[in-house]
Amino acid sequence: MKSKSYLVFVFIAFLLLPKNSFAESSDLSEPLAVTVIWDTASSARPYLPDFRSLSKQVVSSLKAGDYLEVITAHATEPRLRAAQFIQSGTADESGSIGKIFENIDCQLISDADLAAATELAFKRLEQICGRKPIQKAIIIIFTDGDLQNSQVKQICNQVTKYKNKNWSFYIAGGWQTNKKLLIYASQYPFSFSLINQANPSLWIQQLRNNLSANQSDQTLTKPVPKDRQNSSVVASKETERVALNHESGKDKENKKSGYNFQGKLDGTIRVAKDQNLPSGSLVPAHETPQEAKEPVPSLTPSWPKSKETVSKYIRWVLLTIGLLSVFLAAIWFVIVKKAKQWKEKISSHLRNIKSRENSGVLVARLNDLFFSLGQLIHFKVARIGSDPNNTIRVTDKSIWPHHLKIYRRNNTLMVKNLTSCPVMVNGTQVNKRKSIMLVLPSVLQLNENIKVILELIRPTIPSTEKQETKNEQ
Repeated sequence: MKSKSYLVFVFIAFLLLPKNSFAESSDLSEPLAVTVIWDTASSARPYLPDFRSLSKQVVSSLKAGDYLEVITAHATEPRLRAAQFIQSGTADESGSIGKIFENIDCQLISDADLAAATELAFKRLEQICGRKPIQKAIIIIFTDGDLQNSQVKQICNQVTKYKNKNWSFYIAGGWQTNKKLLIYASQYPFSFSLINQANPSLWIQQLRNNLSANQSDQTLTKPVPKDRQNSSVVASKETERVALNHESGKDKENKKSGYNFQGKLDGTIRVAKDQNLPSGSLVPAHETPQEAKEPVPSLTPSWPKSKETVSKYIRWVLLTIGLLSVFLAAIWFVIVKKAKQWKEKISSHLRNIKSRENSGVLVARLNDLFFSLGQLIHFKVARIGSDPNNTIRVTDKSIWPHHLKIYRRNNTLMVKNLTSCPVMVNGTQVNKRKSIMLVLPSVLQLNENIKVILELIRPTIPSTEKQETKNEQ
């Protein structure tokens, strides 16, 4: 009889224990809110494969009921790429979400305002956690770490503002991470890790364990009915022991190091021998961020963002102006060279024209008469005879109406005998209808008493023109 009553008691206790454990396990699986922020500046392009891989790792760590948001930081304003609850947590759902990361790319030549993206993430998490029963949230930033000092300060101010929410904040950066960000990581409630040592799955699992431990502490504070005290005393003691171990381990970790880095840095921090580390806070008092009491400013970006942003844009503008100046200087050099060549050609042509104009005037003298036949360069033809239509008229009965013809053939002066009797030119006899070349000055003997003298009179050249001619030569 006693054995039967004992079996009944064990059976009732067995029914009570699974029911209690299942209730506790269901309470421990509370949903999480996870926000992933990408730095899409042009300098972060080499880290794109790491960003995609780590983001997919985040998705694979989520369970049904968890909430996921993906935000990309840009120079103008952040963009919300994804915002959804995890329905099943299966591989197909993770693969469909992973396609979002494949479509994200860095900008060509531009910076990214990571502080604005972080502010948007905090605001949206505050709204989601206010509407849904979500107790814990985690924000993970993937960046190359090349941030401006003003952005680092804004991010730290935002983290400090929401520190009472007990949200987790992680930054995974590259080797060129801003030094101030590393210093702030030791004083603010967020963790920093190198990209190649980042482990988002571990961070999410730690957040779940912390949530489970907190819920276990809440379960210990609830009054337990007398009929269930004996059956749950062992489980309560075990839960209390795990929670205490967790808290003690966390305290030991905080006491062990002031830095809350998730990875290891291969380099060492060096301090100059003639300098001493400050005994107080590493951040000046006037720069220590405090919890903001004023309303959060609008996310609409102001232009320019900061002095660093202005300096970067000024560098690009100066580089563009420099390249444009070099291009214009090259064009100007070519134009000046061509203009010099054209100037030399025109000057040479003008000199030739001037020399021709100064070649002299052809004149003829008949006894006491003087006849101007014009400039030698423009001379064409002149006739000598007794006819009134001749250029040089000789009123003598022995002279033929058309006695001689002086003309130009190419660049040579020629004289032609138009009569049937011979004519003497510089002592050379020219028979009828024959021509001979003239060499100035020339004497044209028409008969024994009449002769015509041809001469070339050159104009006088001023002394200044003579000096210029010598210089040109």
